[in-house]
Amino acid sequence: MTKLKLPLPPELKKKLLALTGILSLYSNPLKNREVTIEYKIREFSNDNIVSVKISCRELEVLYVTIDLKKKTIENSLVINRLSEDGTPVRRRAAFECFLNQVKIAEKEGFKYIEVNAWRVDDNGFEFDEKFYTLIGYKEFGRYGFMMPDKDERDHFCNVIKDNTNFSPKYISDIYTDSQITAVCQPVWTKLGKSWKGKFTLDKGSFGQIFLDDNYSAKQ
Repeated sequence: MTKLKLPLPPELKKKLLALTGILSLYSNPLKNREVTIEYKIREFSNDNIVSVKISCRELEVLYVTIDLKKKTIENSLVINRLSEDGTPVRRRAAFECFLNQVKIAEKEGFKYIEVNAWRVDDNGFEFDEKFYTLIGYKEFGRYGFMMPDKDERDHFCNVIKDNTNFSPKYISDIYTDSQITAVCQPVWTKLGKSWKGKFTLDKGSFGQIFLDDNYSAKQ
């Protein structure tokens, strides 16, 4: 693969946008005035890694890094945009993007999607209003992301076991039953930390099965 240079070819721009999942919100984001898009090629990289930063009416920031050579995706930062009353403009916007992203990335032969599941007060972010919804640490587990890092996984399991009668194996376990969620989610909300998630795109993977079992919207 030839090393990329800016400006990117129009067809590649469209492909990269599709891999962010933004097409779930806008059918043609390149021509929509409510959507701003920035492309950046990682410096000193021969691996064809492109970052796409999107801002729109529903999302303050959707920042996705795509490795076209290794066929991997990282959702580096996702922040819902808030309305004047402090609620998200579109509550499920980030999730809608993710479902669409999974569908497109699987079709394009990508291997996995990673996510930075941030906790706003765990990373030195200033308490600016736009970071209010930076709460991925308690959200991405319900989408079928795994915790590959053993230390992060052990921290999660210990927090839940030490403060409830439930012993989870995966972070998604606390979202599969309403009664378990009612007990465990408040504990994780209070004591949880940021973590790095991974969603494998192979057919029959844990994440794919989890989405099929829990979200008919994937179909």
